[in-house]
Amino acid sequence: MEQARALGDRLLEVRAIREQAEADEVLLIAELAEAYVLPAGAEQKHTHLVDALAEEVYPYGGPDAPYISEFAALEIAAMLGISKRKASMLIQGAVHLKWQVPWLMAQVQDLKIEARRAVQAAYVVRDLPERWKQVALQQWVRVQQRYTWGGAFKKLDEIIAGLDETRAKDEADKLTQRRVDVHTSTRFGSDGGHRCAVGAVAAEGLAGGGHRSRRDRC
Repeated sequence: MEQARALGDRLLEVRAIREQAEADEVLLIAELAEAYVLPAGAEQKHTHLVDALAEEVYPYGGPDAPYISEFAALEIAAMLGISKRKASMLIQGAVHLKWQVPWLMAQVQDLKIEARRAVQAAYVVRDLPERWKQVALQQWVRVQQRYTWGGAFKKLDEIIAGLDETRAKDEADKLTQRRVDVHTSTRFGSDGGHRCAVGAVAAEGLAGGGHRSRRDRC
């Protein structure tokens, strides 16, 4: 049994090393992609490859993040022995994770969530509005460990679908409220301390074909 315990301890140690390596890899992929920029004047030095060296860049990290060169995926694909498409997905997920979901990147670095799950989740939600992105990920992080890889991302899809329904209801509620505001503002004007919604009354003015000044709205 002593030998079995020693082997078990070694197995756990190796697993921890692997998890740390995967967490470090995520950060390195993001930072390498950000740093991978063709040197200035490359197209002049290689005139016969001008078209190939016309570098395109992408805003994978969102606002305030560096743009990512299209050639970063080729470089990382070669380094990791994976397809360009897979490398591109890793880059988009890692860069988005670093810049738009730093709290989740911190959990990756602290080994509280599997690195590849976090990267894939960041890739999945990258096009959601900021508010719903954070809500979806926070809900998902709390439950994702209960599921296999496929089950975890099916659950994320379900959470996003539920948020879409919530978003649709919110918009419907806002539309209803705007109609109520327009109705009450035309009945009561500025009387009785009623708070006039400027945007709603402006909408009413537009509907009537006329323009109202700010003073006329409440």
